[in-house]
Amino acid sequence: MSKRRAPSSSEAEHDRDRACTCTAKRARPQPKQSHLYVALDDRDKAYSVYKLNVDGGDGDGDGDGSSQHRLPEPPVLRLEVPKRGDTCIFAALGPKIIALCANRSPTLVHDTHTAALAFGHHAPRALARASFTVPAAGCLYALPARFTEDTYYLEPEEMALGPDDEEKTIIDKWVWNQTDSRSPVPFNPRAITCHAVHPDGRTVFVSVHRRRDAWMDHGTFSLDAGRRGAEWTHHGDWMLPFKGRAFFEPQLDAWVGLDEDGHICSCNGMSRRGSRRAAPALKVAKETLLREPDPGRRLDATLAYMGDGRFCLVERMSCEGAEAMNAFGDGDACVLHVTTFAVRYDSHGDLTVADRRQAGSYAVSTHDRFFKLQAFFL
Repeated sequence: MSKRRAPSSSEAEHDRDRACTCTAKRARPQPKQSHLYVALDDRDKAYSVYKLNVDGGDGDGDGDGSSQHRLPEPPVLRLEVPKRGDTCIFAALGPKIIALCANRSPTLVHDTHTAALAFGHHAPRALARASFTVPAAGCLYALPARFTEDTYYLEPEEMALGPDDEEKTIIDKWVWNQTDSRSPVPFNPRAITCHAVHPDGRTVFVSVHRRRDAWMDHGTFSLDAGRRGAEWTHHGDWMLPFKGRAFFEPQLDAWVGLDEDGHICSCNGMSRRGSRRAAPALKVAKETLLREPDPGRRLDATLAYMGDGRFCLVERMSCEGAEAMNAFGDGDACVLHVTTFAVRYDSHGDLTVADRRQAGSYAVSTHDRFFKLQAFFL
């Protein structure tokens, strides 16, 4: 019986290398890091969107906010408008930032994942000065700044790749449409004080205060954006407690947002149908997150939802010793404070703020008296 030949040293080394190659695990792709995107009116007749790393610390980190930095240049997006008064508004839809300008220029769609910039259709003339936008059911819904019969929405139209209508598709264009509702919007869009989206991702809730045009309804309304021909439903004359947008936090099973005084508050989510005689139960955190107690210095503040019970507060105010009404123009007369924090219920069921961290302070300018800063965590 013949003996098996012993492998040479070179053959043995080759086998070991091959075994290592076969058994080595592939490196897992790193999850894409999210960033805070802040839209500002920091140039004369121009608007900018800046990208900030609030977790890695583009600013102060755990400092007290006393040291001010410059926003990273260049911004990811800067839009110039023909003349003063042509205000731009910004909104987020998934990973995309959408820009609408008052001069009826094409709708711009910036993809934060690929840095691609797409041109959509012109917004309807009624939206030349849109006052309200909200993402729902895969579209961006918008209302004009005055009484309107129509609710508008921007949606992507997809085109199949390949001759056989394969499953893989790309967005071919962005188009504006009107809902098929038979009834006009029953409230004044300018009177919207807050809004939130139901956990189903398609039902929009808004609260509207009473104005001089008392013939129009006020209170809380909802729209099922996922149903064709849906109309605004009136749930009652009561108001949700927030200022601006509130976000649904699954860990609390509640909407979370800012109130008028800068406190974090939460309330139970709403049923999509039916009415109720009073607002849902409210909880308010004891501490305020706003850095500036003097409303004369504060221009505006907004929340961005980071997920997993975490939020980011972006607050813009005039520099110390200056009033907000005198802070417009060049010269960095304002400061932008960015703070991250978490919300939770304590052992008594009270709403509390935890893990508060100063993520950055920036010297900025402001030019448009009607522009409100926007922030998105994407």
